[in-house]
Amino acid sequence: MRLGLRSLLNAHPDIDVVGDMPDGAAAADALRLSSPDVILFSISPLDTDRVRALARDARGARIVLLTSVAEPAALSRAVAAGAHSCVLHGQFQPGELAEVVVATACGQSYLSAPVVNGLVAWLQGDVLTSPRPVGPGLTSREIEIMRLITGGLSNRGIADRLFISEKTVKNHVYSIYKRLGAEDRGHAIRRWRDVTSNGRAHE
Repeated sequence: MRLGLRSLLNAHPDIDVVGDMPDGAAAADALRLSSPDVILFSISPLDTDRVRALARDARGARIVLLTSVAEPAALSRAVAAGAHSCVLHGQFQPGELAEVVVATACGQSYLSAPVVNGLVAWLQGDVLTSPRPVGPGLTSREIEIMRLITGGLSNRGIADRLFISEKTVKNHVYSIYKRLGAEDRGHAIRRWRDVTSNGRAHE
């Protein structure tokens, strides 16, 4: 993949690739020698500590993350740790990645559309702070997911709707079952309808 990215970026008239490294640890020494304007960091899964360490060693270089992770919470933490732009695998045309690198070098920031949509949904869902219990011990996010379950969505469908990973949805569903005392999806729906019909769940 590194060879493909190097070839792609070198094809742009405003980009000169000064090096590529297999990992962040090797990049630290290379950064001291080459002093790039932009670092393209391919990382999946997202590791906030690695992003923060790279930002610390970047010597003023701006960071573009290339990742397959689309979970808003993880992406928000990566941006807070020092990333200036974030591009999702499969969400750009080859030439667009080079344009993102150039724009980032000029002081701009770029986020792939799914990242923007996910972050907006995440922020509006008020999960930047600790989830607050609502109704029968469910958090606001769990209530949102339970309503989608009641609407017939699968875990994959919920993940796509909320721009989070399917694994995160499964974790929430497990917590919902536990809080509602449900054994399965159908039981959870029945318990949820009982709770809401009694007016015990609200936002």
